[in-house]
Amino acid sequence: MKQKNRVRQMLEIWICALVICLGVVLPSVNVRATDVAQVSFSVRQILDIKGIEAQEDVQEFIYVLEDMENKNPLPQGSEDNQYLFSLKGNQSIQLETLAFTQAGEYHYQLRLKENKIDPAFTCDEEIYEITVYVTERMGELRAYVMAVNTAGLKNEELIFTHSYEQTEPTQPDPVKPNDTDNTGNPNDTGNGTPNAPSSGSGGGTGNDAPSGTGGKGFAGGVKTGDVMRMTGIFFLMATSMGIIVVYFQKAKITKTQKEVC
Repeated sequence: MKQKNRVRQMLEIWICALVICLGVVLPSVNVRATDVAQVSFSVRQILDIKGIEAQEDVQEFIYVLEDMENKNPLPQGSEDNQYLFSLKGNQSIQLETLAFTQAGEYHYQLRLKENKIDPAFTCDEEIYEITVYVTERMGELRAYVMAVNTAGLKNEELIFTHSYEQTEPTQPDPVKPNDTDNTGNPNDTGNGTPNAPSSGSGGGTGNDAPSGTGGKGFAGGVKTGDVMRMTGIFFLMATSMGIIVVYFQKAKITKTQKEVC
């Protein structure tokens, strides 16, 4: 019985020694983050056009996404730490995904570069400061984005709004037929002396007589206002005479009645 216990103890000692040897000989395993954190930016363009029909397939605007640290990842096709892309009309675009393999902060700037079509547009001059935060937790990389506008406010969307309002051209006032200035009088020679129109069909001899006035000169002729004024005077005179006649007739009748009585 004692011999069996001794054999068991020896076996346990050998097993413990083997485990210790294996722990010393086998290399240690380092646990590190093997994932890649990915982010993508969505940019939206709005055209606020008034007075004309919107031509969404013509109005083109160019934007630039710039790496502010000269080391951050950018979409394919970028040059000199800048990535250029264009939008037409009312359009949204999802930029190419950016991959980050290390924890840290990555800074970008998004702004309008130029308007290729119409300089009359009032363009949105907003500049977005974009920061990508990449963190590591339990061997996994995670990233989130924060965008701040020029006023220092956080924005969930990257939006640019451009406006254009067309006004109707002002029309010149129509020239009046009786205008006597240098531009309105068709008979004016431009030197302040009007040309004499042809004599009227009625045989008139006045130099200023318009056609068909019966020969009376324009300066001495009767205008429409004069005719109305003369008609009023004649009407007033006739009315006054009628009142006087009625008054005298009534007075005569009254006198005759008194003499009879």
